[in-house]
Amino acid sequence: MQRAREKILRLTLSPTAKGGAIILSGNLLGQLIAVISTPLLTRVYDPSILGVYGIFTSIVSVVAVISSMRYELAIALPKEDAKAASLLVVSAIASLLIAVLILILCFIFKNELIALTGLTNSAYLFLIPLSGAIIGVQQASLQYLLRTNSYYNYAISRVFQGSSIIILQIVFGLVTGYGIFIGDSLGKVFIVLLLVYFVSKNWSRVSFQCSNLLDIAKAYSQFPKYNLPAAMLGALSINLPIIIINSHFTSAAGGHFYMAYRLLSLPVQLLSQAIGQVFLATASRIYANGLPIDTITKDTIRNLSIAGGSLILGLNLVTRDNVSIILGEAWGPLYSYVLIMSPWFIFMLISSPISHVMNISGKQKQSLIFTIVEFTLRCSILYASIMYNNIFLAAMGLSIVGSVISVSGLLMFVIAAKASVRKVILDLLKVLLTAFSLLALTLAFRNDSLFVNLIFSSISLLSFLLIIKFVVFKDLNLGLYDKGGRF
Repeated sequence: MQRAREKILRLTLSPTAKGGAIILSGNLLGQLIAVISTPLLTRVYDPSILGVYGIFTSIVSVVAVISSMRYELAIALPKEDAKAASLLVVSAIASLLIAVLILILCFIFKNELIALTGLTNSAYLFLIPLSGAIIGVQQASLQYLLRTNSYYNYAISRVFQGSSIIILQIVFGLVTGYGIFIGDSLGKVFIVLLLVYFVSKNWSRVSFQCSNLLDIAKAYSQFPKYNLPAAMLGALSINLPIIIINSHFTSAAGGHFYMAYRLLSLPVQLLSQAIGQVFLATASRIYANGLPIDTITKDTIRNLSIAGGSLILGLNLVTRDNVSIILGEAWGPLYSYVLIMSPWFIFMLISSPISHVMNISGKQKQSLIFTIVEFTLRCSILYASIMYNNIFLAAMGLSIVGSVISVSGLLMFVIAAKASVRKVILDLLKVLLTAFSLLALTLAFRNDSLFVNLIFSSISLLSFLLIIKFVVFKDLNLGLYDKGGRF
């Protein structure tokens, strides 16, 4: 047992620990740029335009999931670098082929697709396969950079991704109403070109052969067979609400819903992607060496729950007046959507990065069944909201279902990792109860001044971290890793 622990320690220490900090920094800067620029976007574009853009990005998100056939998730798994390089090429080829297929379908069913999706311009429709292919290549390239420990290049690309699209959208938005779509497409092109350059710098070290691509694709066929349907249903269940709400309710209401979704997803994506990708790389390495991944899973959930508790305390700042001050008068109503949907995203933050356990342990079939249930429940909520013509019913129902699904999924991931369910639940309850208690105390002192609320929220956050550190988890290191090199 002691020898196994020492081996796990070697696998989780540098360069992975150092890489985790670099990845988190890159994601932080990229998402920080997106957060800071949001008030500029909401002043350049009105809710109706951003509502249509929400439909576009939601469809692209679904297409991006299927574009590489999920082969990019396998890049971290093989011991041989040549196989990882082959999986990168397989992912890129799949992305291009899927894009061509979708483009053909767009030409054949153009009118039907425009009527179904609510997109107001056929040009937006034809940008979907281009964006999907670019994101597919981008995702595979990022996984390859992690595989080759190119953490600095990864971080640079994430910062460039966060800045280039936003800057181009704002610049083109000052010229034309289509600027948000032009900036989105050009920014994605620039990002993938940068990633191709970074990948090519390490390519000469790999003994890559084109002749074995088909064999590699067959060897990892469980990803398109089982992970792809689950991922596609998961992407549909998350993005379908934006499409349906924009199609059946007013464009302004759809814009408010989309922006609330965007604001909530930014911090969730920041942490879940950074920690999730490093968790995948580290846990895959541990599992490939025949060692248990229960400890790294439990410790990662603990730190994610602390991040979720920190976000809970930020709800003190969510008021109609504060939202109007920051985003503009037209965006005041979205504060209600943020409050309603925040539990969904907080629980998603805690569970999403751990979902990689299912791929690592080869339990894609169970993941698919779980995702089918999730998709069915969300579709039922959307159908009920349309029947009653109530957008708030949709937001409330999606939040409840999303929270239940995230918690249930977390328990499934813990079981798959063979970690202690009881220990994980107790840790989670300790953190969340502490956060909600401090939030209730902070709300008691809330007033109309944004500055005063910021002060109380900062004090509340500091108190939360100190209580977690010195009372709840006395052995906790508040960094990304503890002293043992684990998350």
